[in-house]
Amino acid sequence: MNDNPVVLVTGGTRGIGYSIVQEFLKEGKQVICCSRKDMEQVNKQFASLLSKEPLLDYVTCDTTSESVVKSLFSYVLDKYKRLDVLVNNVGESMKKPLLAMNEDEIGNIIDINLLSTINCTKSAVKSMLMQHKGKIINISSTAGTNGLPLESVYCAAKAGIIGFTKSVAKEYGGKGIQCNAVVPGIIQTEENNTFIPENIVKTIPQNRTGTPLDIAGVVSFLASDKAAYINGQAIKVDGGLYI
Repeated sequence: MNDNPVVLVTGGTRGIGYSIVQEFLKEGKQVICCSRKDMEQVNKQFASLLSKEPLLDYVTCDTTSESVVKSLFSYVLDKYKRLDVLVNNVGESMKKPLLAMNEDEIGNIIDINLLSTINCTKSAVKSMLMQHKGKIINISSTAGTNGLPLESVYCAAKAGIIGFTKSVAKEYGGKGIQCNAVVPGIIQTEENNTFIPENIVKTIPQNRTGTPLDIAGVVSFLASDKAAYINGQAIKVDGGLYI
């Protein structure tokens, strides 16, 4: 047990989440990462980091289940006695025409993206109210602000995260809790390393796609004291793609 700030990152074993975890570790924060995978199933990169980083902890958790999320937060509070920052990063998309999606597929996308954010935020708020402070950072997407073809349900869920963020900020901002959303644009990760046509890249004023580090830096800032007066915002990190 130490006095390092305690951060929980959902979906932090790969992609954007993994960069966020690394950023917080560099700052000397105690980081708890969770995903639905058992420890034996996580990728080698994360497993290697976990084996050598004493400030990193891992918990298997299905964040779509409120009861499982409650158990996760009980573990965090029992072991670390507090939670300073929650990053709701877990998410999943599906490229499919709306008319071709069945009820289970729709529910799954809504649950993984939006319900997971609601479940974790609900538990975080309870503990942060006792501390009279805390920061919640939700990862949305420009899909939720601008829409995408073949991803209508994902877009709806990510838009819902923004509305949820603003509501939580208004409801609990006076009680020491800040809630903001980060809205990534086109971010290329190892898992999403698809070719982006040059004509698409040219529509981005910075003339490049984003990296997970671009997102991690903004999350780190929002979690810091430098962002003490930022609340209820949806901050686009898209290189100026949607101005």
